[in-house]
Amino acid sequence: MIKHIVTSLLLLPTSLLANTDVISVTDFGANGSDSLPDHVAFQNAINAAIKNHKNLYIPSGEYIINNTLTTSVNSWPIPNNIKIYGEKRELTTLTTSSDISVFNFNKVIDISNLTIKQTSSNRIGKAIEIPNGASYSNFSTLTISGFDKGIYGRYMVWDRFQDIIIHDSNVGIEFTEELQNGNELTGGWNNWTTGWFNNVLSFDNIVIDQGTNIGFKIAGMGVNIENSTVQGGADIGIWLYGPAKDKPTWNNSINNFYSEGVDTVFKFENARYVGIDGLFTQGGASNNKYNAVIDAKNVSLIDIKGATGQDWWHYSAKLDNSKLVGDVPAIGGSVYIAPDDTLSRHFPSLKFNTYNINGLPANRTWKDLCSFNELSPGHVYRLTISGIRDGYSPVLEEYLIYKFSNGLYKINSVAGESRVKIQVANGQIQTMLNYSGGNGISSSKVTVQQVR
Repeated sequence: MIKHIVTSLLLLPTSLLANTDVISVTDFGANGSDSLPDHVAFQNAINAAIKNHKNLYIPSGEYIINNTLTTSVNSWPIPNNIKIYGEKRELTTLTTSSDISVFNFNKVIDISNLTIKQTSSNRIGKAIEIPNGASYSNFSTLTISGFDKGIYGRYMVWDRFQDIIIHDSNVGIEFTEELQNGNELTGGWNNWTTGWFNNVLSFDNIVIDQGTNIGFKIAGMGVNIENSTVQGGADIGIWLYGPAKDKPTWNNSINNFYSEGVDTVFKFENARYVGIDGLFTQGGASNNKYNAVIDAKNVSLIDIKGATGQDWWHYSAKLDNSKLVGDVPAIGGSVYIAPDDTLSRHFPSLKFNTYNINGLPANRTWKDLCSFNELSPGHVYRLTISGIRDGYSPVLEEYLIYKFSNGLYKINSVAGESRVKIQVANGQIQTMLNYSGGNGISSSKVTVQQVR
């Protein structure tokens, strides 16, 4: 049985043009309640929507798509931003078992409220492909599952992606610098004939899970990923990269990101700056550690703030010709810098802790302040001790503690009248009055701050 397809409505009836700005795929013969292919009806509807400056509506149902649907037109720019939207993503589904890109978009597009599903037992094809660029486009309220790549594109500029769920794909979202023949970028950025970078892309509330191998893989600058998560066994959560050391990307940011079940959360290559603000990472078991929270190569600066996590990792960060500022949460994981790597650096966040020690007695008794193990090897800490002597005289003393990589230490007095002594004993930093007599120091307080 051949489904009846309407093919003569590239120009819609005058009455329909006058009454609505929306056309429906059902006007062109698509049927979401049978098992017959719908791609011809869909393509005719898309062509008519573009030709007549209309938006395209897809009612609830499950539509069979066996050939790629394209918005390609012979003019630039498209006269208006065509919108393609379903009734609700839980109700409007496009399915395919073919090795195709379900949608092949160009230029300007707005697509929302759809589920796009690959039903083949293999991860093949793409849900959405943008091979020749899109700008000012919006992709929202989508569920994508079962593809080789969920959303794939090149030459992406000023586009927004919001409220998208991607399951069971090799790569969730990939925007590449590669040429169409697969060769790597050989020219500079912004050269249409030799390659292009992806610029100013916004991702908000993106969920990539259930066995997707790589969450995000993007060559671009001005990329902002926020309020998003990658989980469920991925090899890499977010992979941001420039094509070469002398062609770096820059000014990318990741905010409020959650990672669970991801072997390497962040992979950064050939970049000037990456900012991370708000991160929770969940690693593996102590006998099955995940690889690393950060794996960086040729990155001028990674700035991480507000990070926390749990479980076990081999490395909190692996740095190759890269600099990292801030603390990376990884139980059992250390920052790895190869012995011959003289360019990589890690600068942990300054730690600032305050301890109330309920007074220093006048009988010259050592009192525990904090564990010496709280101080990381290879860093310098400032200890500031304050209080009131004999109820009326203010006391302010300052020491520096150098904790060397071999666990040894050195203590220097740098300010004050040496009324208080500091030592390390029994694994504790201890403090004691350096004189006898009087009533001691009350309201004692000690602050510990990492300074290098």
